[in-house]
Amino acid sequence: MAQSNHDIRHQEEAQQVVEQFKHMLSPTGRAHVSQKHLQELEMLIEVALSKTSRKVREDIAHRLETLVAGLHASD
Repeated sequence: MAQSNHDIRHQEEAQQVVEQFKHMLSPTGRAHVSQKHLQELEMLIEVALSKTSRKVREDIAHRLETLVAGLHASD
């Protein structure tokens, strides 16, 4: 299945956040955080971004539906 533009943007954003996180770690911290853990962190961030984005889109759709219903009622 092809990734949507939203999925690709969320993946890229998650990668950037993980890279920033790695730079914040001390050398000792970097030694203790495995690549697997960083991949898991990236996946968690990506899922959180996707859920938040979906919720925002649903809220906008609901507001638009309410607005359209109000416009039809005033006709």
